[in-house]
Amino acid sequence: MADKPTYFDIKLLFPVLDHKGWPEGKNYMKFWAEGAACTADNDTKLGKATITANVGNSCMRIYKVDWNWLFGFKLAVDNYQIFIRQKVFNTAALTQLVRSYGGLSRPGVKSVKFNQWLTNNLEPDVFRKNIAEHQIQHLKVSPGVNDPEKFDDLIAALNNFAYYSMYKGEVFNGAEYQKLNKSVCPAIRLPGIAPKEAEDAVSRLLSGQYKALLYIEDVGVYMGDIYEFNGDQYLATWDIKNKKVFQSKIDYVFDGQDFDDPTDITVTNATYQIYRRETGKGGDFMALTPMKLLGFKRLIPIK
Repeated sequence: MADKPTYFDIKLLFPVLDHKGWPEGKNYMKFWAEGAACTADNDTKLGKATITANVGNSCMRIYKVDWNWLFGFKLAVDNYQIFIRQKVFNTAALTQLVRSYGGLSRPGVKSVKFNQWLTNNLEPDVFRKNIAEHQIQHLKVSPGVNDPEKFDDLIAALNNFAYYSMYKGEVFNGAEYQKLNKSVCPAIRLPGIAPKEAEDAVSRLLSGQYKALLYIEDVGVYMGDIYEFNGDQYLATWDIKNKKVFQSKIDYVFDGQDFDDPTDITVTNATYQIYRRETGKGGDFMALTPMKLLGFKRLIPIK
């Protein structure tokens, strides 16, 4: 008589994902199941895994997410539009931009450019090292909140994810420009800013009304998520025989690990944790899109 399995083989879920037509859900799970064992680090303040807490985690791999796949879901598109229209330059973002870059101007230097490495389609493995220092704004998206009974490829792959923004530009030091003879003052170039707005802002900088002038020449946006299984959480119940996946209130309560019944496999975070412990496989990872530049411009006076 064969020994009872000590863990559930995650790869047994792949045929269900194929049957449901969830290719990215399968790709994510396969990427995790076949990777070397790696556990995401928790943010010590938040008590959960975050992208920022894991950029320096040496075992943490990156799965590159296709924007075209992501934008195949209305929820993803709608929240992207909310993010770029309502969050990229809201009060919190402007405050943080001044805090992060307004102090770059220093005595003897008229202007300082920042984040010129930020380019369109920049690969995640390139900008990864800049996330902790230069990520400014975000918007969390939770696909399963409104209808927890509805599964699709977005939930199978990402479940919760977020949009994030970074910025590049230049800060002009008012004190240094005010030392100069205005008749020979070098031009302050602000491409994309309306002429009247630019003229007024530069005039105020030169007259001492502004300590500095922050010019945002572009905004970069990316989607990010951590694919991890820290803590205790019920995920779903899988019917391997009939190729179904659903939420079960009973399984949620009892949180069982029944491997014998192929029509009722309760999958929790512990299922993945045990798989990792027993196989030496199962690598948590970051799911990131390439950077998308928006072409947005903004002047931010520092008084």
